[in-house]
Amino acid sequence: MTFGPGAGVDPMVLLHNAAGVLLQHAAIRGMGFDRTVIGGLDTAIGRGGNFGTLTRIHPFLFYAVVPPGLAQRGSLQAYSRDAVDYAVRHKGGLPRGMQSGSVAVHVVVTDRMAPGSERWARKPRGSRFAAIGYPVVVSLADRTVTHPKHFVLGAAYARPLRRLVRENVTDVLFSGEGRRR
Repeated sequence: MTFGPGAGVDPMVLLHNAAGVLLQHAAIRGMGFDRTVIGGLDTAIGRGGNFGTLTRIHPFLFYAVVPPGLAQRGSLQAYSRDAVDYAVRHKGGLPRGMQSGSVAVHVVVTDRMAPGSERWARKPRGSRFAAIGYPVVVSLADRTVTHPKHFVLGAAYARPLRRLVRENVTDVLFSGEGRRR
């Protein structure tokens, strides 16, 4: 399936197909999914195993499709906040901060990046004690995946987070050919 300009398909069909491919890939990797509304967006939530270098981090992947033109800063901020809240509430295991935490990788799949959405995705959002918010915007028309490159809080997890996005988003949708921002 082609994801990007010239695909000749209604943008909403393309968006939902892209989200389906992401979910199918994650399911093959053994990730179970729930569906709920996060920040006003219908969201599929996958919970992976553990990754972490210093502590046990419970990763949550949130996938939401945003209709053309609706990936505005206000709705994205609510999505970030609610995704981190969900990850904190559903982490399980030891209490937060006792060598345990959660990360909410919240992916927004859209046809074209709206003004401000790239800036939103360039830095962590919603992070707090023992919880990291890691926004990702996928623009199918531009074939780009934008996410934070550098951050201070939780910097030890920057490399595993970038790998998680590459393996579960960029390489899946664009066969490694998508541009990373």
